[in-house]
Amino acid sequence: MQKDKALDLYMRLLTYVKAYPVAIFGSIIGYIIFAVTTPATTWWLGFTVDAISSENYETLRVVSPVLCILIVLVRGIGGFWGSYSLALLSNNVIHKLRCDLMNHLIHLPASYFDRITSGKLVSKFTYDITQITGAASNAIAVIVREGFTVLVLLAFLISIDWQLTLSFIVIAPAVTKIVRIASKYFRRYSTQMQESRGEEGNILLCGYSDYHCERAGLTTGHRMGVWMIYLNDVYDRGWTEFYYQQHYEKAEAGKLVIWPCDWTHLHRGITVSYTHLRAHETEADLVCRL
Repeated sequence: MQKDKALDLYMRLLTYVKAYPVAIFGSIIGYIIFAVTTPATTWWLGFTVDAISSENYETLRVVSPVLCILIVLVRGIGGFWGSYSLALLSNNVIHKLRCDLMNHLIHLPASYFDRITSGKLVSKFTYDITQITGAASNAIAVIVREGFTVLVLLAFLISIDWQLTLSFIVIAPAVTKIVRIASKYFRRYSTQMQESRGEEGNILLCGYSDYHCERAGLTTGHRMGVWMIYLNDVYDRGWTEFYYQQHYEKAEAGKLVIWPCDWTHLHRGITVSYTHLRAHETEADLVCRL
């Protein structure tokens, strides 16, 4: 039942792709050209090696470089044509999905927005839709480019040695089974990443007033340190409070603050109360206030 549901969702997603037949046709033609050049490259290499072995250097000096340049040129044109058409298709699908999502959101009750955080809502527009669109558009690239490449190479192998080709066909079901098992795990991790991006977006949106650290998700695990420059002098707001250190950094123009990005330096932006201001007030602040 879960498999049927996934298939229905994927077919529903393909309806967005079908709305742009010109881009689909362009990507298919481009990737077919790209796929044909793969066995052509193999043939050119065999031709060059045979010419060197037979010491036919007169033909090799002229024909081999011309064939190499021609194959590379045709392969580049086909790859660019297919990739450009696929990018055009992806951008149009992203735009259509975002428009449909926005039209759906404006009709939802207020209770829905009370349950969902702003970060998860933004993540649906910026991350989830991009990943979903990639599933549809990249399917065309894999099916057409890799599919035709495999078919053309199989035909080329059959023409050379059909017995060796049959051995590859025999092990194909086992490879397919391994790929299907791996795809299940990748789908699970993809769902976890979507949830993580939503939580991370919520942290970033609410980060000014809530305690947070800069290493808070899968995409920020590489961070080692944080630096911040205050651009304005602000007397009663815009300060940075560090929770564990019980330290406050006042907003002063040109001040550079550097700290570790881990949980040991949880921080937030605060609006300073009058009592707190009096406790941290300097002579210059007193003159400014008076």
